[in-house]
Amino acid sequence: MKLYISAVILILSSFAVNAQDAETELNSRAGADGVGRPIHAEDPSKISNKMVLFEDSLSYFMDSLTYTLSFKGRADGNVGFIKIMKNMLKHPNSFDYRFDSLSKQMNIIYPRDKKFRIFNWSVQQDNNLPRYYAVMQMANGKIVPFIDVSEQIVRQQEDTILDKGKWFGAMYYNILDVPTSQGTTYFLLGFNGSYDKSDKKLIEAMNFAQDGSVVFGMSAFESMITGIKGAPKVCNRFIAEYQKSSKIRMNWDNEQAMIVYDHLESNIGDKAKRYTYVSDGTYDGLKWNGKYWRITPNAIPFVTAEENYNKPQDEKIPSKIIKQE
Repeated sequence: MKLYISAVILILSSFAVNAQDAETELNSRAGADGVGRPIHAEDPSKISNKMVLFEDSLSYFMDSLTYTLSFKGRADGNVGFIKIMKNMLKHPNSFDYRFDSLSKQMNIIYPRDKKFRIFNWSVQQDNNLPRYYAVMQMANGKIVPFIDVSEQIVRQQEDTILDKGKWFGAMYYNILDVPTSQGTTYFLLGFNGSYDKSDKKLIEAMNFAQDGSVVFGMSAFESMITGIKGAPKVCNRFIAEYQKSSKIRMNWDNEQAMIVYDHLESNIGDKAKRYTYVSDGTYDGLKWNGKYWRITPNAIPFVTAEENYNKPQDEKIPSKIIKQE
């Protein structure tokens, strides 16, 4: 697997240089390197929009890296996918193509200002845990590949600043853009399930440096883990770690005007063992105070079903936040 990861990193690193001719890539047939092989419903020579050809080819490889039973098959599919993706991103006007079909197989997300979009996917490794991949395509044509180094950060995951393409891998599902002292900061909400005992929901701060490079991490979060003498700790990345395969919510809530997430407690009473944390049925929140996201305990008031029933109609609480007896 180490050889495979090294090969993929080399391919990702070459996104910005030495791309093969896109049309040659698309017209090639599947060979030993797994490149090409469009799966079009009609004769490719009759399809005038090259982006349609790219999307069909990417969908083919996405199926391979998702559903193939062997790790080698998934790895080969991922290499083929990255090669096609590399050439697609360099095609003129590709940023304007929405990839509606491909977006059903992987995450393609934009911020509100449409300054960039992120293509985001994962591959199940031979240990049955996912490894994450992403590449940013900017509206100005710049391409920024991300290399997942989350497994290398054993300690201080909340505090590590990452740049030069290094990235705490995740599958992103939302982007919030907030004015900060560093300009517009993009807060990316995602999921990381690449650990044996626990899963993580995280909020990643992303900024653009003066030279245009991408920096992950910013002193912008109150940590769930308290600092010295119980004082709140401000960290560079917000991570909610919890028991493997448990389900928790963490997303922006318009009604509360904050990020709302499940309050977590150890199911064995050991606060040091984050992999034993599960939701206790209540919600906390993160509210932006102009400088950082501050934790708001018990962000949503809970009522029993009976209490909710007796409330006036315009005061009733949505069923999703009614405490179950």
